[in-house]
Amino acid sequence: MAGIKWVTKSVLVVMMALMAACTATREATHYPTSTQLPALPNDSLRTIFHYTEGLKASLLMRDTAEVRRHLRAALAIDSLHAPSLYELAQSYINSPAEGLDYARRAVEQDSTNVIYKGLLGRYLASTGEYTEAMRVYEQLVKEEPRNVLNYRLLAALYDQERLPFSAIAILDSAELKLGRVEELAYYKRELLWRVGLFERGEAESKKLIEEYPYDYRNYLMLAELYANQNRNDSLTLATYNKALGVDSMAIPTLRSKAAWHQRKGQERDYLSTLRRLIDHPEVELPLKKQLFREATANENFYRRNFWQINTIASQFAIQYPDDYDVVEYYATGLIRMGETEAAIDLFKSYAERHPEVIEAHNYIIDGERYLQRTDSVMHYTAKAIEHHPDNIDLYMRRGYYWSEQGFVDKAISDYNLAIKHSPTDSVRSVVLGTIGDLYHQQGDTKKAFRYYRKALKKFANNVGVLNNYAYYLCEMGGDLDKAYEMSERACDIEPSNATYLDTKGWILYRQGRYEEAKPIIFQAVSLDASGSTELMMHYGDVLHALGEDFMAGVYWRRALAAGHDAEEVAERLKLIE
Repeated sequence: MAGIKWVTKSVLVVMMALMAACTATREATHYPTSTQLPALPNDSLRTIFHYTEGLKASLLMRDTAEVRRHLRAALAIDSLHAPSLYELAQSYINSPAEGLDYARRAVEQDSTNVIYKGLLGRYLASTGEYTEAMRVYEQLVKEEPRNVLNYRLLAALYDQERLPFSAIAILDSAELKLGRVEELAYYKRELLWRVGLFERGEAESKKLIEEYPYDYRNYLMLAELYANQNRNDSLTLATYNKALGVDSMAIPTLRSKAAWHQRKGQERDYLSTLRRLIDHPEVELPLKKQLFREATANENFYRRNFWQINTIASQFAIQYPDDYDVVEYYATGLIRMGETEAAIDLFKSYAERHPEVIEAHNYIIDGERYLQRTDSVMHYTAKAIEHHPDNIDLYMRRGYYWSEQGFVDKAISDYNLAIKHSPTDSVRSVVLGTIGDLYHQQGDTKKAFRYYRKALKKFANNVGVLNNYAYYLCEMGGDLDKAYEMSERACDIEPSNATYLDTKGWILYRQGRYEEAKPIIFQAVSLDASGSTELMMHYGDVLHALGEDFMAGVYWRRALAAGHDAEEVAERLKLIE
């Protein structure tokens, strides 16, 4: 490497010159103790001094700022000093765009130095200057015909520029000059397959197997070639097995083989190989999770291979008993087997070890509720609150469970605790609105409306409260103008909500504004996806008020067919008979 010899030699010359300069006078008996520029006879020595100090800062102190300070000082004296330009470019190895100009200038000053050209080529490639980078590496291939890296990088640049056949030609040229180099052979094989030269790719693979029979990658790539060509399944499988015969624990082989079995619809073989990956001690947990999720994403596939998947999930949970996701995979399988209680017990054990994981507590609470064990629901909710006293969702959950059981006072007590732990006014508004709904269910309209007002004071755009307050105010014959104002705000916020549109139209109906009410409630009926019979009844009432009795009867009868109270419908139909 001529460049390296030159730099080393120049450093020795510099050190000798500095020593001579510093000892030229009898008064100076010590070397300089700092990087202060000594008295030197000419600019050339001053340039070399700063260059040498820059090298020292780089090699001994690893001080990039000091390196650049000295090298820039050298270039201020001699802007064409190639070694300083190169070293300054090298100092920007982690930010090639900043070092690129220095690398170019270094090559301009010493176009025979292959080290300078190598750095320039890397910087050009890193900054996307592929055409210029190719020119540099083409020169390097000629100047260093035995440097494998130059061939590899030049081929990669051709490949990047979508010239794969040129890349193959470069690799062929390297093989003629250097013989078969494993790294280049792998890359050439990949290129051959990519451009559809499968026969040549197969031949390359077989040559590599002959020369490197103990490298599983050679068998693996041949197996993948057969797989991608849809060759005979027996041949493909045999080649995969040869790869595993060389290294039975090779993760790339297992992954590729699993994917091939999956594509071929060989479900049992796919899951068998998947299990080897899940059990593999060197496969990272995130990848294991990804593979398991992919295997269980299709519900029909899960049903067909239920027992095998659950066995994998069981082993997975044994490996990682403290990972929540893995435990959940196993619990999901247990539930699908009808073993709900076993799944809940699994999470109870997990929650004992990891009480900080709120999801585990929620799983237990939901499971106990599914089994309709109210006392257990309350017990485990209380345990969860002990560990997560600031979690608003737990208070909301327990409040909802109390209200389901008819214990409204206890529900309201928990909702009030939720208010204390609410992080924002908008959340407090939701909880206050929920309390208002509970009081309304109890028939205490006065308290319900007071809580609705509190909710809107906290957050004026609480759309649910706006709608409920407006509707109940309308139903009890209260201030219809106020009710309409709130309803209109709700519809402005959510203009396609059928329930909110119905409330607005119904208030218009109660105000006697039938023509205005008709299109709004019709829109509500059209948008409704729940099949609300209340909406159909309201629309029938509006049509009847407008004298459109035939269509009113149609909608009332639709409501009856959808399950509305028969007596109420009968009373309406009497109006048009």
